[in-house]
Amino acid sequence: MQVALWRFFGLIALMVTGLLAGCGGGCLGCGGGGSGAEPPAAAPPPPAVVMQSFAYVATRGSESIRIYRIEDSGALVSVDLVQAGEGARFVAVHPSNRFAYTANSGDNNVSMFALDPGTGRLSGRVDVAAGNGARLIRIHPSGNFAYVTNHDDSTISAYGIDADTGMLTPAGAALPVGAEPGAIVIDPTGRFAFVQVAAGVESYSIAASGALGLITAVAMGAPVNDIALAPSGRFLYAAAADGTVSRLSIDGGGALSVVTPFTTGGVGEQAIYIEPTGRVAYVTRLGDNSIAAFGVEPLTGDLDLAPAGAVSLGAAPGSVAMGPTGEFLYATSEGGDTVSVFAVQQATGALTAFGTPVAADFAPVGITIASFPR
Repeated sequence: MQVALWRFFGLIALMVTGLLAGCGGGCLGCGGGGSGAEPPAAAPPPPAVVMQSFAYVATRGSESIRIYRIEDSGALVSVDLVQAGEGARFVAVHPSNRFAYTANSGDNNVSMFALDPGTGRLSGRVDVAAGNGARLIRIHPSGNFAYVTNHDDSTISAYGIDADTGMLTPAGAALPVGAEPGAIVIDPTGRFAFVQVAAGVESYSIAASGALGLITAVAMGAPVNDIALAPSGRFLYAAAADGTVSRLSIDGGGALSVVTPFTTGGVGEQAIYIEPTGRVAYVTRLGDNSIAAFGVEPLTGDLDLAPAGAVSLGAAPGSVAMGPTGEFLYATSEGGDTVSVFAVQQATGALTAFGTPVAADFAPVGITIASFPR
């Protein structure tokens, strides 16, 4: 009996020894590493990309583009001035951050520049013909196409873009559109374009080739000065000279339908800008040279007609753009030849003047903000 018990406990001891050896001398349940070593430490996260932002201001009167560096404090520091064409109004930056463009209404052409992301500077200007009164240029999200509204001959010029050089190549004859086209915006998916014309707003499909096809034309009750697209792509807003902002719904096929205009309490709505989160709409007014902020209801797109406040700008306010952090808003004064900076109250979007307006050149109109890795 004692011998049997001795043999039994001996077998148990051998089994335990074998298990420990299989774990490299470690404990049972050591994780099967074989060597008993600690698992390798997780790789450190990649370093955060530090960005530098620049503001590009097109000055219609001096035929130039003023470039400002945006400091971490929100202040603007002028870094360069480049010559554009007569009637330059707006700078469009290519998605690759390697090229920039402006349409020149007096010269009936488009200027292309090489862009240095390290310094924000523009160089190597090349001009390409457009239609009469070339008003504004937009780049397709793919970076493959560009579209220019030609105000005086009521057409849109379409171009292919060379990925290596940024050069524009006309894509067929200019497309006739409604009278006096001005603003043009492209939805985030790249499937639709929306154009402000004298009678209202038109929507177009964008084919894989870049060709435009008319979807709907919606007449408005008063001349429209500007349009803006909600980040969701579901609503388009039209700012009119009679002090209204109309919300237009966009269906899945790009068709527009009008919703009752909102009376904003101002006169001569000039430009409208929807900040990137879609929570606030900013409207510049010629009647009292101000910017008003309105909350936007995200589901319905309705405007809160009790504005989050209106602040004075300079004479003949131009366009508006949000800084990279959302803490500051920048606006041009065409009549005052300045760019103003406003601090943004994050909860409501209300604005407070930040510092003194920065001198620009004669008749600054469009402002574009772009950010590049440092």
